Amino acid sequence: MAFARKEPAISPASRPALLGLELGRKVEAMLGPGAFSLSGKMLMVLSLILVDGLAAQIAFHLGAEIYGAFVKEGTTGFSPHLSVMALSLPIGYVLLDVYRVQGQAPVERFPLRIKATCVVFILLIGWHYASQRLLWSLGAAALTFPLAIVLPLVGEAIVRTILIRRGRWGVPAVVIGAGPTGQRVVRVLQQMPELGLRPVGFFDDHPLDTASPAAVGSLPVLGSIADSASYSRRIETAIVTTPAEADETVDAVAMQLGYRDIIVVPDLRDLPTLWVRTRDLNGLIGLQMRRNLLLRRNRLLKQTIDHLVALPLLLVATPIVAVLALWVMAVSHGSPFYVQLRAGKQGRPIGVWKLRTMYPDAEARLEQYLSGNPDARQEWDRFCKLSNDPRVLPGVGHFLRRTSLDELPQILNVVRGEMSLVGPRPFPKYHLDRFDRSFQSLRSSVIPGITGLWQVSARSDGDLEVQQALDTYYIRNWSIWIDFYILSRTLGAVLAGRGAR
Repeated sequence: MAFARKEPAISPASRPALLGLELGRKVEAMLGPGAFSLSGKMLMVLSLILVDGLAAQIAFHLGAEIYGAFVKEGTTGFSPHLSVMALSLPIGYVLLDVYRVQGQAPVERFPLRIKATCVVFILLIGWHYASQRLLWSLGAAALTFPLAIVLPLVGEAIVRTILIRRGRWGVPAVVIGAGPTGQRVVRVLQQMPELGLRPVGFFDDHPLDTASPAAVGSLPVLGSIADSASYSRRIETAIVTTPAEADETVDAVAMQLGYRDIIVVPDLRDLPTLWVRTRDLNGLIGLQMRRNLLLRRNRLLKQTIDHLVALPLLLVATPIVAVLALWVMAVSHGSPFYVQLRAGKQGRPIGVWKLRTMYPDAEARLEQYLSGNPDARQEWDRFCKLSNDPRVLPGVGHFLRRTSLDELPQILNVVRGEMSLVGPRPFPKYHLDRFDRSFQSLRSSVIPGITGLWQVSARSDGDLEVQQALDTYYIRNWSIWIDFYILSRTLGAVLAGRGAR
C-alpha cells in the first residue's frame, strides 16, 4: 500500500468495488448522517446502563431486605434514597469510561468495572453516613458489594450475547489498507465481535496489488484512500494499517482522512498487546511492555492465590469427586481415576489426575474407529478431539465431559504446585507435537492450568490454530486481572457446556 497515490486507474476488475462504494453512499444517504455509528453505539451503551441500573437495584434492595441496611429503622416501602444509591453505580461507570465498548475487549473492561465499583462504594459509604448518620453493617456490605460486581458482569455478558446475535453490537469501521495486515485485522474483528468494531470495507490505492478481499469475510475494496474521506461524516472509526513501505506518515494519512477515531495497527507481530502503554520520546512514540510472568513477585502472587483458593476448594470437591467416582465404577470396571503423563513447566512430565470418562481399552477403540471413518480422521487431525467419540463411557462419561467435572481431581495437582488454577492446559504428547517448536517452548515457560483462555473462549470448538493463538495471547499478556476474568467465565462456560466434548 502506498499512501501517496490518489487516483488509481479504473480497471474493469475494480468497477464492482466502486459500484459497492456508490451503493454504500446511497444507503447512508437514506439512513441519514450518523445512522451507522450513533444508533449502534447508543443502543449498546443504553442497554448496559439499563442492565447495570437494574443489577444495582437488586443488590441494594437485597441488602436492605435481608439486613435492614441503608435505611433507617421503621422505613418501609419505596425508598428514593436507596434508588439514588443504586443509580450511582451506572453513573459512576459513565464517568469512569466503563462504557467505552468499541475497540475494547471484555477482559479490559473487567478490571475497570471492579475498580469503578470500589470507587463508587467508597463514595457511597461516606455520602450515606453524612446524609443518614447510619453506617453500613458488615453483613450488608459483604452481600451487596459482591452482588454489585457479579450481577452487572452477568448482565453485560447477556446483553453482549443478544446484541451480537442480532448483529447490533459494535460500531462500523473502515480499514485503510487491504494488504496482509489489514486482512489480519478484519479476521480478528470478525472472529471476535465482542471487541465492538464491525469492519465494513477496505480502502486502498492499490487494490489490485493485494490478495482478493473475498478471502477476508467477503469485504470489498470500496475505493482509494481519498474516497474514504466521504465516509468520515457517517462512520467514526478508521483502522489504518501501516506497512513499512508506506510513502506518507500516519499523521499525514490521519489528517487526510478526517475520521474522529483512528486506530493505527503497525505491522508488529509476536508482541504483547494488552496493558501496553505509549511513551512520548520527544516526538517519537514508544511502546512500553512488560513480561509480567517473568517478574518474581507476580509468580509468587499467582502461586499464593492458587493455594488460597485450591485448599478450601479441595475440601469442598472431595465428597463430589467421591460420588462421581462411584458412578464411574458402576458403569465401567476398573479404577475411576485416570492419571496421564503430560508436559509441565520446562517440559517436566507431571501426572495429571482426572476422573475416568473412557473405556479401559480407549486407544484400541479410537484407532479402530478412525481407520473406518475418514471424516472422523480429518476431525481428529484438526482438533485432536471428536464430536462423537467412541471411547467415552455412556451417561457418566458424557456428563463429566460436558460439565468438565472430570477435571476436579486436578485441584490436587494445584495444591502440589504442579499446576495452576489458570494457565495453558497441559496437553498429551501427541497433541503437543502438532505445534511448532517455538510455541512448545513458549508454553513450557509457564505452569499449566486447570482452566485457561481457550477453555472459556472456544473450548472444543477451537482448532489447533485457535488454541495456539489464545494460549500465546494469555502468556504474553498475563496479569492477575486476566486470571480473575477467566475464573469468572469458567463457571458460565461449564454450566452451559459450550463446545465441550
